[in-house]
Order: sequence, then structure tokens, then C-alpha cells
Amino acid sequence: MNLILFTFIVLLGFTSYYFGRKKAYTIQSTKKRLTALPQFYGYYLAIWCAIPAFIIFSLWAIFEPTIVKLLILSDYSNQGYLDNELNLIYEKTKALSRGQFTGEITPFIEASAEKYLSLRSIAQSSKVVIVLSAIIASVAYAYKRISSNSRTREPVEKFLNAVLFTASLAAILTTVGIVFSLIFQTIDFLK
Repeated sequence: MNLILFTFIVLLGFTSYYFGRKKAYTIQSTKKRLTALPQFYGYYLAIWCAIPAFIIFSLWAIFEPTIVKLLILSDYSNQGYLDNELNLIYEKTKALSRGQFTGEITPFIEASAEKYLSLRSIAQSSKVVIVLSAIIASVAYAYKRISSNSRTREPVEKFLNAVLFTASLAAILTTVGIVFSLIFQTIDFLK
């Protein structure tokens, strides 16, 4: 389901680029002067289509497993289990829900597996609805801005500068991490 939603967001992003560019040509055909090249209108609409959806999608992917785990283990919180035992119960629950559990199936584990499947189904459906709602809202906002012939080049350039800065920072931090790792390994080797 995640791959389908991810592919859908990417395809909508590419499609919205062409709609934004087409809207720019429509504005230009009415003898109005554009504030940027038509491709910037497309980039602007594509960014507003894809980026909010990807942010929500990513945050959901990060926090969903933890929230589902907390909801499953809330049934066992008052029974005096240790953290390792709770983790084992959760892993058994996941294995049973996938049909991969071969141990003894207790009624509690079976109920937890059903709850796990229910929560995952609700989470998947909610994710799709929220991501699609975000896409609709953000595209409507961006399309309205494009229709009023607002400036599009500057926001696109700022976004691209932020992306390039983030990529450069990640590359620098990775390089620094590798250098420190080599230094510490060399020090350990020379001891």
C-alpha cells in the first residue's frame, strides 16, 4: 500500500507540473505578462502537490509503528510484565497476524493479533485519506496563486536552495562521520 501511495504522489507531482505550465500558457495567451517562465509555474504547482504529501507520508511512516505498538501493549501494561516480555508479546502478535507464528496461541495473543490487524487497517486508510486531502488542499492553494499570476520563480528557487543546502549538509556530515570513524579505528588499532 505504501508503494502505491508513494507512486501516486510522484505521478501527481509530475502531472501537476504540466497543469501549472499549461495554466501559465493560458495566462500568457490573454496578453498578460507572466511573472516567471512557464516552467516555474509548473515547478511551483508540482512542489505544492508533492512536498506536503511526502512530509505527511514520511512522518506517518516514522510514527505509525510506535503508536500501533503502544496501543497493542496498553492491554498488557497493568499485568506487571517487564519491557523485554512486552517486546516479545508484541513480536508474537505481529507474527501471528502475518501467519508466521508457530508457538502456543493464547487467547490474549490472538485478541492482540486481531487488534493489530484492525489498527493497521485503520492506519493505512487514514494515511491515504489524509495524504489525499493534503494534496487537494495544497494544489488548490497553489493553483489559485498561479491563476492570480503571483510570483513563482522566487519560491521555487528558495525551495531548490534549501534542498541543495540540506543535501550538502548531509554530505558534509557523512564525510566528517567517516573521517572520525577512521581516526578512532586507527587509534584502536595502534593501541
